[in-house]
Amino acid sequence: GVDVSGSVTDDKTADMFSHIVSGLQDIRFNTAHLLICDYVIRRTFTIESNDVDSFPTQFTDGGGGTALEPYFDWQEQHAPTAPMVILTDGESCDLNTLTEPGPPVLWLSWGIPAENYPFGEAIKIWQ
Repeated sequence: GVDVSGSVTDDKTADMFSHIVSGLQDIRFNTAHLLICDYVIRRTFTIESNDVDSFPTQFTDGGGGTALEPYFDWQEQHAPTAPMVILTDGESCDLNTLTEPGPPVLWLSWGIPAENYPFGEAIKIWQ
């Protein structure tokens, strides 16, 4: 999932997508889902069989506040066993009320400290 809330600059969004494409090119996958979210899911993309050429490179959607629960709601309904990777600054209205899902969660954070995420593994990226 990618945080496209108002606190995320266009340059940061472009940088995130560049890193996502690079990461997907390095791994083999059958299906990857990309969720674009601020306080609601704005767009979803499904990428099949390592077809990273179909991957979007930028978005203008978003710009509102940040909520993380929509990622987990979508996962529960559409991909309940899939692990989650969420790129966010962590400045969210619902971070401390989230319920841990069954599949693993990796937070890639450029905002709040990694230890502030309530579950999963968190890695501090960009400063």
